[in-house]
Amino acid sequence: MYNELKNGNVLRKQEMAEQFDVSLKTVQRDIEELRIIFGEEYSPYHLVYSKAKGGYLLDLDVVDVLTEQEILATTKILIESRALLKNELKGITQKMYRHLPRERQRMLEAYISNEMHYYVELTHKSSVMAKVHELAEASRAKQAVMLMYKKEHESEAKAYHIEPLGVVFSEFYFYVIAESNKPERPHPVAYRIDRIEHLHIKHRFERSESQRFEESSFQQRIHFMHTGELATIKIRFSGPSPEAVLDRLPTGRIIRHEEQAVIIEAEVYLRGIEMWLLSQGEHIEVLAPAHLRNRMRERATKLTELYE
Repeated sequence: MYNELKNGNVLRKQEMAEQFDVSLKTVQRDIEELRIIFGEEYSPYHLVYSKAKGGYLLDLDVVDVLTEQEILATTKILIESRALLKNELKGITQKMYRHLPRERQRMLEAYISNEMHYYVELTHKSSVMAKVHELAEASRAKQAVMLMYKKEHESEAKAYHIEPLGVVFSEFYFYVIAESNKPERPHPVAYRIDRIEHLHIKHRFERSESQRFEESSFQQRIHFMHTGELATIKIRFSGPSPEAVLDRLPTGRIIRHEEQAVIIEAEVYLRGIEMWLLSQGEHIEVLAPAHLRNRMRERATKLTELYE
């Protein structure tokens, strides 16, 4: 009866009594048990009687419900990201599990218990959720922020005055992206939020709608949160999976097919893309721009010297 309800079917007392060869009183008792189960605080479902359909069904319009598949997939993503402290991760997953009956909660918890047990927090071991929210709000409200920011190899935090553009997540860490106030660095600057020791919201600043920062567009062009010059690159890829390259380069497109390779063009920030290109070894050749090709040649020469 429980499974029938969860599958969206209607329970009719007479049909249930005949199917299971029990009395109507027994069916009614089971329905009351189900009403208690679905009426518990953790359950977003409500068991109701529909005169139009002549039976009992789950009212799923009361609240949007996460499915078990959605909860499992989201939990896996959160674990793999390692962005949260262990107690934060547990708190969030427990809230998601409340969308499921207790039996399914226990099964899901058992399934991921090993991954949760061996979950390794990031080295900084600090909570960033409050700062992420505060900086996102400052960005939305166009409010300048004073940061006390400590770089990895510096002994003390220094003050930075920024105009936040938005907050993004990449490669384990949350970042606040800000306008650069240096003429020699016209591209945006990324600050790792876990390295912010203190922040203070200041005055509002002006930004026209045409200057609106698009987080998704920014993330499609940046790698490892290193900006640098924004440029269009052209590469020859001879590895086994062009699809994997295009997934890594969301702005990329195949502009030509060769016998054993493809030519891909993409708009990216150059500092970060250098690091990724080096990780691909002999499968990628930079064709353009010329200064990036020369830079990769220099890097390759230095790598060769290390192993001589």
